[in-house]
Amino acid sequence: GWCDAGCPIGALANPLAVYLPQATNHGAKIMYQSTVSRVLTNAKGDRATGVEYFDADGQKQVLNAKVVVLAAFTIQNPRILWNSKDGGLANSSGTLGQFVMAHFAFNVYGLFKDQTQNYLGVTGGDMIGQDGYPKDLHAKRGHLGSYTWEIGNAMKPNDLLGVAASRPDLFGNPLHAFMKTASQHLATMSIVGENLPLASSRITQSGRKDRYGMPLARFDHDLAPDDLKTFEAARKEGQAVFKAAGATEQWVGQRAHQHFMGGTIMGQDPAASVTNSYGQTHDVANLFVAGPGLFATSGAVNPTFTLHALATRTAKYLSEQWGSIA
Repeated sequence: GWCDAGCPIGALANPLAVYLPQATNHGAKIMYQSTVSRVLTNAKGDRATGVEYFDADGQKQVLNAKVVVLAAFTIQNPRILWNSKDGGLANSSGTLGQFVMAHFAFNVYGLFKDQTQNYLGVTGGDMIGQDGYPKDLHAKRGHLGSYTWEIGNAMKPNDLLGVAASRPDLFGNPLHAFMKTASQHLATMSIVGENLPLASSRITQSGRKDRYGMPLARFDHDLAPDDLKTFEAARKEGQAVFKAAGATEQWVGQRAHQHFMGGTIMGQDPAASVTNSYGQTHDVANLFVAGPGLFATSGAVNPTFTLHALATRTAKYLSEQWGSIA
């Protein structure tokens, strides 16, 4: 039940436990405290030749490469591409940095007379409820947007969805009293809500610079009117569920965001996307992007499994097509 803190025996199926040992055994080298500043290209700008980076001592270095894969997460990949070329590298579509999405999220909480055994199990929900997911419901509701309830979450004292975090308004003795009761009688369910892709939600270059003199990223994000209507409908539904379940007290936490996606979206049309479905940029054949930045829409589920599928699919494509790409 404590896997979010790491797995001491290496049984957790994440990249650190599975893929990193395989990579290092095959000669991969992790260059710690190195910061990539930009992708280098040939004079024409249609072939990547490597990356420029600053090492642990702050010295500028160049690493030549036949293929470059940017996997620096949603906000840093566009930043690197913006800093690589005036107007942005791999940006003939004009969509670089656009359509950034983050699922809206909140928790419904309830105290019950019966013990809920909330300290058992894993933090992530053991069940899901997707009555609010189908798109054909939205014409009836008058708004577009899906959501998923994650149900049966375990609650540790101070983790992401923990007991203490459920009442951030309490301090001192009132918090102590609440923790004593809630550790045995509190239950929660959390929501993953769709964030529609907007061109106005985007990552651009900031006027501020990092310690290496490279422009930082500026992030602008909006929720669409349909997102807000979906949030309100889900909030009412969540409260109704806990009331029907017999909660002696129930409340809804503040709206937050999770799962950062978009900014280097994939698509079939080079005029409307940054990469193809393999993460290969349309403009630079030996430059790839990996990660949640490829998502063109957000859906309303945790994106990890899809990310895993996309990453392994890209790796297979690189392996099979290496001769023509490199």
